[in-house]
Amino acid sequence: MSILQRETIELNTAAGRLSALVIRPAGDEPLPGVVQIQEWWGIEPHAIEVAQRLAGAGFVVLLPDLYHGRVVTEPDEAMKAVMMLRGNMDSAVRDIQRGIDALKARPDVQPQRVGIMGFCVGGLLAWEVTLRSPDIAAAVPWYAGGFDPTPEQLARSTHARVRDLRWQRPQHPAGDDPQGRGAAEGQAG
Repeated sequence: MSILQRETIELNTAAGRLSALVIRPAGDEPLPGVVQIQEWWGIEPHAIEVAQRLAGAGFVVLLPDLYHGRVVTEPDEAMKAVMMLRGNMDSAVRDIQRGIDALKARPDVQPQRVGIMGFCVGGLLAWEVTLRSPDIAAAVPWYAGGFDPTPEQLARSTHARVRDLRWQRPQHPAGDDPQGRGAAEGQAG
């Protein structure tokens, strides 16, 4: 296990200040950077664990706190928090871009090798940032909160290597849908 360095930085945004956690392996050599976007719970222990694993693999990780210190624990609270982010998508993307800019400006980051990843609402935001920012070299949106990019949107993301990881509905072992739920519920993609 490698030794990790951890710090909290403050970013100036149009809406005020935004805290971000930065985790990296010990040392000061320039490394690739990753902006990791939270799931719908906020910056909770699992999000920090993922950031630590990425840092242990040789990345400088920036985890912006889009809920401004709030961690939710109930699905109803989480859904309300996500609705606030989705309703302010442009502001959230601008805040994440500030994180990208801060990461790229660090002397311990290789500025041409900055990627973005996120889970659920974080995956949605990772897609939105990738479509709008030429600063992203690679993107990994994990089950991107219902986002299904059009061919036109995909054409706008050619500056970045994208690995879109989606949840797939398990198929019935017999290969059919004995209750007919697929047609009624729609197939997840």
